[in-house]
Parts: sequence; structure tokens; C-alpha cells
Amino acid sequence: MIILHGDDTVKSRGKLNDLIGAAKDKEREIKRFDADVLDLTVLTQVLEGLTLFGKVPLLVIEGIFSLPKSKKKDGLIEFISGYHDRDVVIYESKPLSPTALKVFAKAEVYEHKPAAIIFTFLENLRPGSSGKSLQHLSDLETAGEPAELIFAMLVRQVRLLIRALEPDTLKAAPWQKQRLTAQARAFGERELLKLHDNLYRIDKELKTGKNPLDLSTQLFSLIANL
Repeated sequence: MIILHGDDTVKSRGKLNDLIGAAKDKEREIKRFDADVLDLTVLTQVLEGLTLFGKVPLLVIEGIFSLPKSKKKDGLIEFISGYHDRDVVIYESKPLSPTALKVFAKAEVYEHKPAAIIFTFLENLRPGSSGKSLQHLSDLETAGEPAELIFAMLVRQVRLLIRALEPDTLKAAPWQKQRLTAQARAFGERELLKLHDNLYRIDKELKTGKNPLDLSTQLFSLIANL
């Protein structure tokens, strides 16, 4: 059993794709599920069964730790943990705590962390502070952090800041909520929504190929205009 987790989803997705590719090279069947559609019946059939060619399939489960707290979630995790010797990959696009991982003590665990400066970059974004933010962005590029990861984490930060405009709706540790609320107020609702719209536009243009500029260039342009 292998568990992939962490904020660096570019690297963790790459690792996941490598594992799937290696299984395909061995002509093994891949059984891939989002956790929200899983139940014990499906899991039992996959974990106890064989493919048409008599091979054990590779089971990939995404987002099981992100399910809402429930007896079903606890039951699925407990059930899967009993198959630590099987070819199972659990993927989470967020860091998992030691407490969450405790039940999977025999699994191979890979945490993918971005460079620490990415959090400095995100937490210090403010209107009128583009000079410092551009330096942080340049440092991230020098550190080899992919533009795709920086973009994804920037989108997540902006969404958190929009939610922080109404602190009661924000689920976070008190110190984190205080920091996000202060940063959100520094922007204000209008600027945050404008920033969110610009990020949405960049994402859409990337997917449709309408902008000839690469993502890194667009990020520098976006931050320069804060």
C-alpha cells in the first residue's frame, strides 16, 4: 500500500502517474475510484478479486481523507487499512496529519511538500506590495517550483481570503483564521473578487489556448498589477 499526500500536487500527481504507468507496463488492470462513490461492497469485490487474466488489479483511491466526517468514512478507512499488503494507492491533494496516517502504519507514505517560500509568497500578498511579491515569485522560479503549482496554491489562497471576509464561515485554527482575516481585510472584497476573476480568466485561457503567454509570464504580470 502506498499513500501520496501533500500540497505539491504537481509532484504527487506525477508520482501517481508513474505508479499507474508502471502497472500498465506490466499489463495490469487499474481500478480507480473517487472516495465519494466507494462503498464496502465495491471495495471487497476489488480487493478480493482478480482480473480476467488472473492478475491482482492496482486499486487507486482518491480523496478518502477529504470525505465529510461520518461512520461511512471511518468504516472505509478501517477496512482499507486491513489490506496494507495489497497494491493500493491512496491519493490526497493535501497534507495528512500523523494522527490520520496512524491507522496506515505499514503503508509506504510519500509527502510532497512545496518549497517553504511559497507560503511566504502567499501569506504576504497585499495590494501595493507587488515588489516584494515579485521577488518571492522569482525565488520560487529559481527554486524550480512549477508555475502550475504556484497558480493552484494562489487560487486556493484567494478562495480562502474571500471566505475570510466572513470569518464565521471559515474553518481553520484560530491563529490561521486571524492571519487570513487580516490579509482579506487588506485586500477588501472588491479587490479579492477582481483577483479571483483574473485567475479564472487565466485558467480558462490556458485551457482554450487563447493566450500565447506561458503561465509563468502571466503570473508575473498578475502580481505586478496588484
